[in-house]
Amino acid sequence: MHVSDSHAEWNNGIYRLAFSEGGIAAQVTKLTDDNKPSDDKILHCSIQSLTALLMGYQTPSFMARIERLNGHSSLVKQLEASIPKRVTYLADFF
Repeated sequence: MHVSDSHAEWNNGIYRLAFSEGGIAAQVTKLTDDNKPSDDKILHCSIQSLTALLMGYQTPSFMARIERLNGHSSLVKQLEASIPKRVTYLADFF
């Protein structure tokens, strides 16, 4: 996944996301130019979109439909199958 972040440049890059069965755990690896996959094997999104996806607030298919997640449809489906479907809990009170 190619992530872009206009506010924190250290987040910019290409990452490999490896999810365990059932989405209980995931391993994230930042890739170098030497080991990045071909562009047809990469999804592209902003850090904001990635956050919405990983928190379960939006689905990859929805984000792809509104062009906030770009890449091959098979990768979008694979990501959607990897992220558990849960109700987002965001405690925004103090």
